[in-house]
Amino acid sequence: MEFRRPSAVAASLLAVLAVGCGSSTSESADSFKGEPKAVATAIDDLQDASSRRDADEICSELLSAALVEKIRASSKQSCDDAVKDSLRDVDAFKLEVVDNGIVVSGTTATAKVRSEAGKDEQVDTLQLVKEAQRRGGKTEQRWKVSALAG
Repeated sequence: MEFRRPSAVAASLLAVLAVGCGSSTSESADSFKGEPKAVATAIDDLQDASSRRDADEICSELLSAALVEKIRASSKQSCDDAVKDSLRDVDAFKLEVVDNGIVVSGTTATAKVRSEAGKDEQVDTLQLVKEAQRRGGKTEQRWKVSALAG
């Protein structure tokens, strides 16, 4: 069986998941209103699902369909398995949106997020897209992470 490395975007995003998410709970959304609040909520949900190591929720509800496909194609495994691998040894890390770090433009957004792993801190920019999602028999629009901006 041949193992292929994930694409740069997929690998970078999985690294942010592994470094940035863990057992602490972020409430970034409390600092925002309107659509920026919805974007921050998606990032809070990503951290919460990561802290529970819920790869199914991350792949089915929090990552865009295009990113899930990119992860699947580049890693030669399911998104769930790739995310599980990235979260395997994560302890208590923190992911939060920086002040004034969200820019919304129609159905796309960017969010600057600060992640901490021990004493190391980094700021990355996540790209998000608003996608339709079926929930409880209804279709709703939801912000999902689509890429790590570079």
